[in-house]
Amino acid sequence: MKAALLAIFGIIIVAIIGVAAWSEYGYSIVCTKCLATKHATEQRFFGLTIRTTVSPIGGGQNYEGVFGRPCDHVFHRGGWGTMHLGFISCGKTREGLLYEPRDSAVAMAFRATKLYHDDELTKRTFAMIDRLAPPDGTTPSNDSEAGRTREVTLRLLGHFLGRANSSEDWRLILQAAENSFEDTTGLPDAPSP
Repeated sequence: MKAALLAIFGIIIVAIIGVAAWSEYGYSIVCTKCLATKHATEQRFFGLTIRTTVSPIGGGQNYEGVFGRPCDHVFHRGGWGTMHLGFISCGKTREGLLYEPRDSAVAMAFRATKLYHDDELTKRTFAMIDRLAPPDGTTPSNDSEAGRTREVTLRLLGHFLGRANSSEDWRLILQAAENSFEDTTGLPDAPSP
């Protein structure tokens, strides 16, 4: 009788440890060029990944229509989420935070391209984005003054492109971006000096 109770108790302990050791970790994967998105889920046991599944979520922007060739995707991790013992937590990965200004500027550049159909401005805008934050992640750290200037310029580029009402607005925004937005006079929705 005692042996049976010990065996049952042992099975219960092993089951509790097994459940406690099992976790699920998910994250988004975003292309830095066309913003195509995938979702990956890792199932872990005692911290070791047992299984990973990746599924597409969004097809991204019209990269081929803009550049005349399919996107050769360069993915980075974005947001994440985890579930362990019924508790859920989520946030952004460090990589996702570093790429956030670029992703925002790319999204708004595709928006402006779709609305105003200006090939010259499109090429200039994407060249500027790639110069400020290359898609392959070779950008120096944002911890330096130059890095912070690049980050702020990208964030403002995305912000103002999202408020552009014409090709002329877009042209003014690019001119301001070339000077790190030192002067925002005349830009759509710019604060008064």
